[in-house]
Amino acid sequence: MHSTIESSSAKNLIKSKVKSGERKIPMLDQFHLICHPYIVDVVDVVVDSHCGYRCIAALLGMGEESWPLIRNDLFKELSQWRDKYATLVGSYDQLEQLRNSLLVDSQSGVHGVILHNYLMMIFYHYISE
Repeated sequence: MHSTIESSSAKNLIKSKVKSGERKIPMLDQFHLICHPYIVDVVDVVVDSHCGYRCIAALLGMGEESWPLIRNDLFKELSQWRDKYATLVGSYDQLEQLRNSLLVDSQSGVHGVILHNYLMMIFYHYISE
């Protein structure tokens, strides 16, 4: 029988790993204890519909305002490896929906993503927000 309750020895091992770290990671207490050994950095970015992309840009050292570059690179990636990603997401139609969800609404510039596109990203589980 498999128990979902963590043993006290496993909890102690995780706590000892967390305590032995030299650098204090900000907001680490916001994450479950079991995740702590795997977190190497946390960034606090502007909360908006682009915050997942802002996090990636910030952690790559580009600055969070470079989030459109991340979206553009993802769009290029999906285009370059179209056949592989179509298989991954289930069909070419779904891939096109995913690719289109990365486009920014031209009327509102970089400040607004079309709501439908944002919801499609949630549907495909490709955002981290």
